[in-house]
Amino acid sequence: MNYEMGCNLGDGGSCNNLGINYKNGDGVLVDIDKAKEFFQRACDLNIGIACQNLANLYWLEKKIDSAAINYEKACNLGMAKSCGYASELFKDDANIFKDLKKAIEFAKKGCDLKDGKSCFILGDRYGEGDGIKKDLKEANKYYQKACDLNNDADGCASLGYNYKYGYGITKDLTLANKYNKKACDAGSGRGCNYLGVNYRDGAGFEKNMQNAYSYFKKSCYDYNYARGCTNLGEILCKYGNYTNAKQEAQDALNKAYYKLGDKKALDILNQYFSN
Repeated sequence: MNYEMGCNLGDGGSCNNLGINYKNGDGVLVDIDKAKEFFQRACDLNIGIACQNLANLYWLEKKIDSAAINYEKACNLGMAKSCGYASELFKDDANIFKDLKKAIEFAKKGCDLKDGKSCFILGDRYGEGDGIKKDLKEANKYYQKACDLNNDADGCASLGYNYKYGYGITKDLTLANKYNKKACDAGSGRGCNYLGVNYRDGAGFEKNMQNAYSYFKKSCYDYNYARGCTNLGEILCKYGNYTNAKQEAQDALNKAYYKLGDKKALDILNQYFSN
């Protein structure tokens, strides 16, 4: 039985597969409107992945309200990642259905379904007191869960940061750097930047400017993290003593400010490169 026949007979999985074919141009011409039509039919038949697929298309079209509603349904049908997406969108000012209470509920549900990103979002909500009473211990609990569940880079980086400064947890530089390293290895520019800062400042490590440089460079150019670029530029301005060091510094600072918006980079540019 082909997907079109199956869909017409009320099989939601077939409708979803047909939507995927139209989205990807697999055996048919790419037709996003048809893809949405078949994802909608599958979603109406309570196929969670179809609701998520539909929401993804609306998100790409910047139709925030439609994306949010479909992520909500996907979440309620057990799609863990959709819970995290729904949580973010129900916090978004662009969503006419904005509801901070629901945003918290979706993050909790996603975390219970073992989605690390949802646990990270929940940790941030507790850390900021955003829609829920601020509680740094609870924040760290969810950052830890995010980091442990599926190596969520943001959760690991936030946990590392809080261990460094003792925010809601006993200060421990060894653990701070352990989680920063885990975050960096998992793709967090923030985690790489934190490692660079700690090597630069001798926080939990012996000072090592070469290691600091390497982590700032990774943060900046592998992950486009603005403050990593700024710190890379600054360390080169202060300690770079090789040919092209100043040009490399200026390139990093230009990227930090003009492409990524870190205002601190402009101050350093003015300090070292103004005529």
